[in-house]
Amino acid sequence: MAAARKIQRKKLKQQDEFYGYSLKMLNWILRNWRYALAGLAFFLAVVFIVWGINTYLDSQINKSVAKYYQAINLYNQADSNSAKLMEARAIFQQIKKGYSKDLALQGLLYLGHIDYMEGNFEQAVDNYLELYRRAGKKQSLKDLAVLGLSYSYESMKEYSKAISYLHEIINSSESVLTDQAYLSLARLYEQMDNRDKAISIYQDALGKFPQAPWKNVIEAKVELLKNL
Repeated sequence: MAAARKIQRKKLKQQDEFYGYSLKMLNWILRNWRYALAGLAFFLAVVFIVWGINTYLDSQINKSVAKYYQAINLYNQADSNSAKLMEARAIFQQIKKGYSKDLALQGLLYLGHIDYMEGNFEQAVDNYLELYRRAGKKQSLKDLAVLGLSYSYESMKEYSKAISYLHEIINSSESVLTDQAYLSLARLYEQMDNRDKAISIYQDALGKFPQAPWKNVIEAKVELLKNL
């Protein structure tokens, strides 16, 4: 019973202290109501400004994403309509210059693709190189830039540069495009009339990726090269 009375007195004391603080606060507000109102107004203004900024940023992000997908849609229709490819290029240029970093990197990738499709290989190299430098730790984008560079240099018949970039993917333990790099490398040696090297690389690819969907095609290609 004594313990219960002690706990009850402690609760009453805490309540008294709370009421005392509350009364002091209320009295201060009544005496300094102008300051209290000014403080409340300042707090509400800050909340409103923060809300406004967040709302604006969200709307801009949504607009950016919508613009990006609009450009992707135009790009995918470009085979049958060159005007749509030009429109896609214009939007990707905007994305490259004024959008978030992730979207800007995607813009660079597609600008490289568009230049490559149009035969502007030197400009494609510039876009792929910029993507390669800015991609940082985004390995998938970096690998796509490397493949783009190798295709562009191959089209320009600068085979040694194309080969050096492909080896970067082949030597990476993180790349998911290693099989594509092997196939591209073998194709380059074919174009350089180094048939034995091409066969060797194709066989390496078959050994490293025995379940690949391109297995039968490459096996047939190897047999064809052997019989030339």
